[in-house]
Amino acid sequence: MANEANTCRQYVEPKLATAGWDGQEHDYTEQYYFTAGKLRSKNRRQLRGNRKFADYILLYHGDFPLAVVEAKRKHKTPDDGLDQATGV
Repeated sequence: MANEANTCRQYVEPKLATAGWDGQEHDYTEQYYFTAGKLRSKNRRQLRGNRKFADYILLYHGDFPLAVVEAKRKHKTPDDGLDQATGV
């Protein structure tokens, strides 16, 4: 069975390239942390919760994030990754 990284490289990255997300104007980054973690004001030992990351972030002009791409197994629905992609 393939791991997530191999699955992403085999299925997701070719689709991103075909859609034009590997050029000068449009780019993407893999395993991108998009939050610093939820603030926990009452917990002095750990001020923040776990950081959230996405499998891919689609970028415009290399630095403006436009969209989150979450890779999921075939039997999963898009809703399964929605909480992860929205940072909830």
